[in-house]
Formats: sequence, structure tokens, C-alpha cells
Amino acid sequence: MCERVKNIYVIVFDVDGTLTPIRSSWQFIHIILNTIHRVHSYARLFLDGIITYDEWIALEVSMWKGLHSDTVRRILEAIPWRSGIEEIANLVKKYKDRAMIIAVSGGFDYLCERAVKELGFDAHLCVKLQINEGRLTGFASDYPDYDGKGRILLDFLNDIGVDIGRAKLICVGDNINDINLFEVCDIAIAFCANENVKEYADIIINTCNVRFLARLLDELLVYTPNST
Repeated sequence: MCERVKNIYVIVFDVDGTLTPIRSSWQFIHIILNTIHRVHSYARLFLDGIITYDEWIALEVSMWKGLHSDTVRRILEAIPWRSGIEEIANLVKKYKDRAMIIAVSGGFDYLCERAVKELGFDAHLCVKLQINEGRLTGFASDYPDYDGKGRILLDFLNDIGVDIGRAKLICVGDNINDINLFEVCDIAIAFCANENVKEYADIIINTCNVRFLARLLDELLVYTPNST
């Protein structure tokens, strides 16, 4: 990682709903485990300001306490990437010497780990389910706050030695919890996004075809002089 921190580009992807057609890996797990009917009230409590985001996370994760971690991993392995995702993987390879690619998501680290292994990403900042003796404890850690993706990204970049003043940050997201991420980026791209996110973006891609996203990123990277 250290030899990459001088690169001038940091490209940041949300995962759920951006790189995958599944809008929420949380809901995906709940549907598979037949716990979805219990969670809608939790979301409303958070959105109404009655509980904190940490409390919301704790309520949902506690429903899976005792579940074997392999079960969760298999469920998340069933989530497909968007059609054309190979063009993102090719982009990562093409610019590996001048760009660091990071997944920042409110989804689970198992899915984000796939972005590293299957797409070639350098790192991820996602929800980590706590495990004891192979089973979920009912707690989670190391996750970005609902409106804190930008903060956790900047903290991570600072920790690994990226000169944020020199780096160009390009961020891609689709949902309202990506707004804080957009605010810290030089170029914010709303991809296949909810309407309430688009006003915060510099570039809007209305199609959900990831090939268009890959081509746009290629244009942004290839036409910007490398000043390192």
C-alpha cells in the first residue's frame, strides 16, 4: 500500500446499489433470513430522530446473533455485480500505477472484500460484523456513520499517508448516505442514483449500465496530466 500513496488519484466507490444491482445488502440478508418484516420500524425510528445510527445498526445486527459467519458470507457471495463490471476491473488494472481504488460502503465487509479480490480494489471501509468462534456476536464495528463516509475516508487516507492536498478524489455513489462523501471529493458522480442525491453531484449518470461509468472514469483519468 505505501508505494501507492503518492498517486494523484483516489477513486472511491459506494458498493450497494452502485456496483451491485442490489440496493441494500442489509435488506438482501433480511429477505433471505426472513427477518425483513422486523426492520422497517427501525429505519423509521432512525429517520425520525428517535434512535441514533449506532442504535439502528445494533438493533438490526442483533437479530443475527449466533448465526454462523459462513452463512452470511454465502448470502453475500450470491449478490451479483452489475452487468459490465469487468470494465471497472479493467480500469483498475489500467491505472494501478496512478490511482488508488477504495470501496466505502454502509454495506458489509464480506461484500467489500469481494471488490478487493474480484475487482482489484486496494482497500475498503465497510461494516465489520463481529465474530466469536465462527458465529456473529450481534455487534458490528468499524463502519462509516450514516452521514460520515467522507470523514472516514479522509481519516483513512491521512492514516496511510496520502497527501490529500495533492490527490484528486473522484467519488461515485447513489444514495443519500453518499452526500457527505460527495462533499469531500473533487469530482462527485451520481450513478444510477436517487433523485435526492443528484443535486450534490458534479456529474450525473442516469443509466445503470456500469460500462458508461467505466468509460467516464477512463476519460477523467486519461485526460488529466499526471503531476507526480
